[in-house]
Amino acid sequence: MGAKRLAAFAAAVVAAASLPASEGEPARWIEAAKAQPPYSESSGQLVWDALRGHFRLTFTLDPPAAAWDTVKREHPQLAGGQYKSAAYRLNIGAKEAGKQSCVIEYELTRADGQPFRMLESRIECKTSYSGVYKIFDPGSFSQQNYKIDLPFRISGGSRAEQDQPVLWMQQTDGHNTLTLGLLEQVSVTGFEGSTYDPANGGEAPGIANSFVRAALNRASPDGAPTRVFKDALYVNADPDLTWFEALECYSAAVDAARGFKARPLSQWALNPMWHSWYAHADRIDEAQIRDDARRARDLGATTIELDAGWNMPRQAGYSFDNEGDYDFDSGRFPDSKGMIEAMHAAGQRVLLHVAPLVMGKNSRSWGRMKDCMIRVGGKPEAHLDPRLKKTHDYLLASWERLFTGYGIDGLWCDFLEIPARADPPASGMEVVSPDLHVAYTQLMQALYDRSLALNPNAVIILRRPSANLNAKTCCTHVWPMDTPQDYNMNRRDIVYMKTFGPGVLTHACCTSWAISESDVNVARQMASIVLAGVPAFSVKLAESPPTHNAIVKAWLAFYEPNKHDLVLGRMTPLLPTPPSAALRIEGEKQAFFGFFEALPGLIEVTKPVDRITLVNAFSKRTATRLEGVSGDWQAQVYDQAWQPIRAMSLKTDANGSLNINCAGPTACHAIVLARK
Repeated sequence: MGAKRLAAFAAAVVAAASLPASEGEPARWIEAAKAQPPYSESSGQLVWDALRGHFRLTFTLDPPAAAWDTVKREHPQLAGGQYKSAAYRLNIGAKEAGKQSCVIEYELTRADGQPFRMLESRIECKTSYSGVYKIFDPGSFSQQNYKIDLPFRISGGSRAEQDQPVLWMQQTDGHNTLTLGLLEQVSVTGFEGSTYDPANGGEAPGIANSFVRAALNRASPDGAPTRVFKDALYVNADPDLTWFEALECYSAAVDAARGFKARPLSQWALNPMWHSWYAHADRIDEAQIRDDARRARDLGATTIELDAGWNMPRQAGYSFDNEGDYDFDSGRFPDSKGMIEAMHAAGQRVLLHVAPLVMGKNSRSWGRMKDCMIRVGGKPEAHLDPRLKKTHDYLLASWERLFTGYGIDGLWCDFLEIPARADPPASGMEVVSPDLHVAYTQLMQALYDRSLALNPNAVIILRRPSANLNAKTCCTHVWPMDTPQDYNMNRRDIVYMKTFGPGVLTHACCTSWAISESDVNVARQMASIVLAGVPAFSVKLAESPPTHNAIVKAWLAFYEPNKHDLVLGRMTPLLPTPPSAALRIEGEKQAFFGFFEALPGLIEVTKPVDRITLVNAFSKRTATRLEGVSGDWQAQVYDQAWQPIRAMSLKTDANGSLNINCAGPTACHAIVLARK
């Protein structure tokens, strides 16, 4: 970084770290904060200021390190510099990553070239309460665990197969206050911190002035020796971004650090799906699936997912004890290959539910694979050990058989939640990697590569929490936690996963409803999954009422010509809490608005479009002001089954806005605006 640029960056960092008062007031140093710095015993420690945070980096090493001496430091309050402790040498670099954001990289070696073990790496941030009204991590933004209130304690974690190592703090209006995330996605990471805690120090005496403290901790008590340890922290304090945009920036930084490159889009990546689980659970067979596939095709579903039960005897029922084989059960499916060929002839694709790492004692493969189970404290777990080459060989051969022997089109991967820690593999077993989570990542990438080599258009779906940033290298789609009945929870998970950025598609969880459900709620369910990602539904089609079927068919007919813009367009949450209450999607030449839990009084498009679709799945009346448009527009109102109700003409006012005030026939209707 040049001298002038460094000086400007340093000035910005120091000013931000001075912890200004609320927005609109002048930034100021608080004298008490000077008297009581966040890390009072800073001598020999790795402490610095970055943007609006005070940071401390600590290592627990074998051999141990003592106090850190500064060899060279670019600025007394910034991170960048060179440090030493006995034979250890540490380089820290800080580089800008956009407005009020940076990446802090650190690399540890030894001057004598000897290996060492990183037992624990911990980075802690203390920041002002100013502007901190909500704090989230991926686990507190998931399924029924959505925690919207400011916590007293921060806790959680991530690893290769679970969530991401990121925390974000935000204003009540959804704007970003501070986002912190580690770029390396594989290691086991714990989240820890607190609010309302005078022990955190503060900018002045008293609880109200105490710091918010958040730490990202990577403990590896059994870590293998290494000669180089690297990691990097992403920091974003740009208040002009929303939380959603800040997480998008974090994902982009992760992709850049990993060298991630998106694969070409599968020809059937956008196919709407009928899913067997909530219709039949594990009670599926060939006759049932053939009938369901025909009914689903008539409604517009062009992917059929066979969930649990296809690979185990009818009398067994689904459980981990019966999982682990990758051939169709001939009792349930006497002509499985013929069934799949018939679906292909009808223009449909077939995906199978698999649990790649689960191996049950009742499976046919148990005898030859039981020596490959993960052990924790000497006791076997339900999962195969991804560190073992034998596990890799077994699964890769199984995938080969599924794709070539049966002609399947993809896999829906489940139950990947292996333990955070495990015993070492048994001696004499060939090991791919000694690290459990590195080995998991290598296995999933190998299975993904093999799938695409066998079928270049294969669809590979992972479900949260395994559907994370790490999974972008081993899947085509990410899927929410189980959220079948609550379409708002379903959509909220998808809004979060949209922050993962390009290279992976969001897939709605297979929404379901009772056969006695009202037509308007069926329409709301369908509207939600169509605007959230690739749609999926799971109902017992043979018993589905005709009015339900008409609604499903109508929404899938709307989805089909618009699917590229709906799935690949730019999604923006319009409200902060919950962020899925109202959405905007902007495609090439059209935009979509979805109102599900609220109807904003003001909306806007940010680019020129010729067509705008407003979907109101919240109330009978659509009253809002639409900005960013010009000229004359033709409006067509549709009911919940996409039947036209009435047309009208609208003209923008002098401010480039349309005032829309229209009563719909039900509390789920659509208004399509077309430029004249």
